[in-house]
Amino acid sequence: MGVIVAILVRTWLVSGLVAPCVVAGGSMAPTLLGDHRTITCEECGFTFACEADDARAWPVALCPNCGYQKNDRLALPVV
Repeated sequence: MGVIVAILVRTWLVSGLVAPCVVAGGSMAPTLLGDHRTITCEECGFTFACEADDARAWPVALCPNCGYQKNDRLALPVV
């Protein structure tokens, strides 16, 4: 009985028949961000995502690349 349990444990847990699912790409990244606006910096041209929730409270976005502070958020559509 112990041999059968050992074989089952080795087969299912150690050998990887129950293998984790690993996603190696970034194809789901926009979906996982939720509602956001895709902004291209007016100063350096860097493209980045910014939350869509607080756009009226913060109508401009800060570029994480160059620090430019006057990127308009309200003119862009929500993705």
